[in-house]
Amino acid sequence: MTPEQRAEAFVDSYFGTSPRSRRTHRADGITLAKQLRRAGIDLCMSRATEFSPRIKVLFLAAAKVAVLSHDPGAPELAPYMKDIERDDRAKAAVEKLRKRAGGA
Repeated sequence: MTPEQRAEAFVDSYFGTSPRSRRTHRADGITLAKQLRRAGIDLCMSRATEFSPRIKVLFLAAAKVAVLSHDPGAPELAPYMKDIERDDRAKAAVEKLRKRAGGA
């Protein structure tokens, strides 16, 4: 399973569980968000892949998972939001997901 597929599976799983069960998913989500972001940064740091379109995909996936895994306004969200700050579509997708989760 690719990292992007793992992120989508996490989002589906998050919304497929009760709000009470979501707390246990948060710890997994925090770890997954870090892994996704790290994979994007690794691509950025390699001259062979520094312009890969996959970077944006990984950063968006990381931001989506992070938004569901952290409390709104948590300082831990800042790096994920910074990674997508220049991409209006990504910001809109993350905001839509945040609203779907009820601000979580």
